[in-house]
Amino acid sequence: MPIRLRISLAVAALALAACGNKTTPDVLVSPSPTPLPTGTTTTITVRYQGNLLYNQPVKLWTNGGTTTSPQTGTLITTVNTDPSSLPTGGQAFFSALTPGTIYCWTYDYAIPAPPGNAHAQVCTSNWQTGFTLGS
Repeated sequence: MPIRLRISLAVAALALAACGNKTTPDVLVSPSPTPLPTGTTTTITVRYQGNLLYNQPVKLWTNGGTTTSPQTGTLITTVNTDPSSLPTGGQAFFSALTPGTIYCWTYDYAIPAPPGNAHAQVCTSNWQTGFTLGS
């Protein structure tokens, strides 16, 4: 067999062998996605001037307005935020909510000095991932 043919066959064999050795795996491993919210619970973080509010009552209301102009309607429940001794301090947990429903959350915080009252309110149907009430 002529030398050129041997070299050509060797080059062809090397090329075929190289095509068979993939550099990427056939199966890609990715981390499991975090569980999607069920849409019936939410966590509200409550703040006043950037500070978490512990043991603060948070009221959950029905929407007494329209979808474009929601406002508090009927009081459903009041939940206190967790105390500072817990890792979830300053958070309130609400359950048994209906997906897609507009709810309103409010708090009234007694400001020690000067005496007064701070009011915060959020009305939304986008509550499934939680949110911050107040500033």
